[in-house]
Amino acid sequence: MVDLVRGEPAFPNSAIEDFVIARGDGSPVFLTANVVDDLDEGITQVIRGEEHLSNTPKQQLLWEALGAKPPVWAHLAPAENLIRAGERRYAGSAGRRPACRVGALARVPNPAGT
Repeated sequence: MVDLVRGEPAFPNSAIEDFVIARGDGSPVFLTANVVDDLDEGITQVIRGEEHLSNTPKQQLLWEALGAKPPVWAHLAPAENLIRAGERRYAGSAGRRPACRVGALARVPNPAGT
């Protein structure tokens, strides 16, 4: 698995436990539904918070099991952390908070390079 922000995080097979892909009634669990929906929508890039990094190997396996090319992954630090860091930098500067929020979000890596 390659992540545009994190590089190539290692997830050995022994660390990926067996996981459920459907409930007893046959309806898909979120992980499966998410992959199928992304495939149906033609998603090629998944950019999300780092808290979802641990789900990615399972999703990657589902993409591959369905015979599809997995999307490009990018896991970012939560935007709120970036915003708070910017606000601390401008503490006491009246009127700067909205500007620092924009600045914090502008520093988020852009996988598309645009």
